[in-house]
Amino acid sequence: MLLASSCSRALLSFEELETDVFVESRVKIAFSLGMDRGSVESLLSLKEDGKRIDAKIEWEKDNCFAQAIGGFKKGCKYTLSLQGDVYASDGRKYWLNVFKEFVHGEEGGDFTLDSYEERKNERGDVESLEFRFNKPVDAAMFEREFGLTPFIQTKKIFSEDLKRVEIIPGEKWKANEFYEWKIDNVFSQDGTKIFKECKGVFVGAKKEKAPKLLKVCPVLGDVFFEEKSLDDLLERQSIGFVFDCEINLESLERSVSFTPSAQGYWTKAGAGKYVFTPYKNYQIQKECLLCVDSMLEDVWGEKLGIERNFYFTLKNDYIKIQSASANGAPLDEEKLTEVPIEPEAPFCVKIVFSKFLDQKALLGIKSAIRLESAFPLSLENPKLDSIQIISAASIEFTYSNLKPALVGEDCVYKLCVKGGENFIFDAQNEYLKEDKCFYISARKKN
Repeated sequence: MLLASSCSRALLSFEELETDVFVESRVKIAFSLGMDRGSVESLLSLKEDGKRIDAKIEWEKDNCFAQAIGGFKKGCKYTLSLQGDVYASDGRKYWLNVFKEFVHGEEGGDFTLDSYEERKNERGDVESLEFRFNKPVDAAMFEREFGLTPFIQTKKIFSEDLKRVEIIPGEKWKANEFYEWKIDNVFSQDGTKIFKECKGVFVGAKKEKAPKLLKVCPVLGDVFFEEKSLDDLLERQSIGFVFDCEINLESLERSVSFTPSAQGYWTKAGAGKYVFTPYKNYQIQKECLLCVDSMLEDVWGEKLGIERNFYFTLKNDYIKIQSASANGAPLDEEKLTEVPIEPEAPFCVKIVFSKFLDQKALLGIKSAIRLESAFPLSLENPKLDSIQIISAASIEFTYSNLKPALVGEDCVYKLCVKGGENFIFDAQNEYLKEDKCFYISARKKN
């Protein structure tokens, strides 16, 4: 049954014209005279929740019936008006004034918001919003129509009976920001529109101070060495950042830069603690700059406000060749070294490094150290017969097929030790900085 909600039954009389308005499945306007239907229809206006809508108009004898296209919606407020000059079918002119307001639905069947609550944590920040309704809400429509300004991603949790909805922010509210929520155009499960628009304003989080960077230090595993400075960093060691509050991780990734450039990945290591782990080594024996931009934001949107710069030089050093010899003769990188050899006799090269090499470097030592022919071009390359690892810092190579020079000729061989981080390195990722080459002039042993 349809009942009027906002005004009493309208009965107006003008001379011999009487009208009577009934609200049922359609609005019925009963005329006491036969009417010129066009003059009536041109005046008829129908509004839904204050907005004009198209009406479907039908006639049965002297009765005019009107309803919304697609039917009336439960819980919506409708206004019907007919105001102005109309004509009877015999041509007589009348001035008509019909006005009717009603809410579609059963009496007492309104869909309303019963209560709204802001749930806060110990420090007074809003953790969630809770809405309670008088009947089950259409969850899909609520997901689509619930409004929050400024926009923020939220998670919506519905109770089993769908009468309670909890709104949880996907991230922290911006500090000291006013948010407005609005519930409008939402329906209950039985198809009743919420009786009126509901809205409210709240401050999600209050924060009186900017974030503060307390410490930048070396990290090993999950241990922050806060008593040490970045000058104690090893070559590919992680760097820890300690703040006095939670930081927006994406903002942190954007706000931290290195000179020379260093690329890596970020992880969260606890309350206010974050770790940067480089993909490659930092540069050895070169001053590095770590810059934290002033635009860095915490999870509440508060900015650091001041740029922080940290200069450091790695504790690591390059690996050096402590000594190199061939058949016992010391080799000098700066000059050609004459080394006596005997045909068919083994030729021994020994290299001693300044630090113990990593096991992986020792396993690949064959590709890092090579003895090759240099002059003349027809000279064949030596053949590697064996590698002996005397210690983690000392390696001996044995070669054959070396040819001593004849009188008045030269036979020159080149001993090359490859530099770079992928060849000669220790457990701390220290490495031989650059290629080292020694030139050997093979002379027949007297």
